[in-house]
Amino acid sequence: MREHIKNGEYPNDLRFILLLYRKVKQETDAAKRHENIAYWKNEIQDARKQLRKIGQEPDRIVITPDMRYPEYYTIIYKKPFEFDGTKDEFATWLWDNFASYCAPSQYDCTGQHFTTGFKIAHIGGNRWRVAESMGVDV
Repeated sequence: MREHIKNGEYPNDLRFILLLYRKVKQETDAAKRHENIAYWKNEIQDARKQLRKIGQEPDRIVITPDMRYPEYYTIIYKKPFEFDGTKDEFATWLWDNFASYCAPSQYDCTGQHFTTGFKIAHIGGNRWRVAESMGVDV
């Protein structure tokens, strides 16, 4: 099972910028919201870069397709998986052996990372490419 960084384990400056970004996005006055986003633009971009580096590992690429929703991201594995069987059997194997699940909790917004789905591509023979869709309980 993979280890993920929980929200409380991010550096304090990064946690501050992420909290600030959420508050700026929740501003109801559109003019103030755009002004604040323009003012904090560089800090927000730096925070996004830091998040990518934290989540980046040598064997995979982490992509956040829409920064308005950073709690959803995709992991693309660089090295092909080797599996003898059909696509459905491989998908079942991934869910059974590779997926991340949230532990039940009485609290909301636990910061746990969990698998929402897999995209699988057959390369040839017994080699498969995998992209894992992830979510964060925020």
